[in-house]
Amino acid sequence: MVVAQSGAANAGRWVEQRADLAGDYARAFPGTTAKATSIAVAVDTDQTGGSARGWFADLHFVGRDQACRFPA
Repeated sequence: MVVAQSGAANAGRWVEQRADLAGDYARAFPGTTAKATSIAVAVDTDQTGGSARGWFADLHFVGRDQACRFPA
């Protein structure tokens, strides 16, 4: 699991997030390789016992050196 954000700093607004899935995998499992076939996106408060709500939209994949551009 990779924690992309934590805390209430961005509560109530949309946030743009960019991730390097291959790089995250390589850091989590050094010396191995794999082809991504799926991802999971979640909000959870298991360790804090709190509550949270999250919305996810416009997920898409681009190359490392490509800009993230949403269709107009």
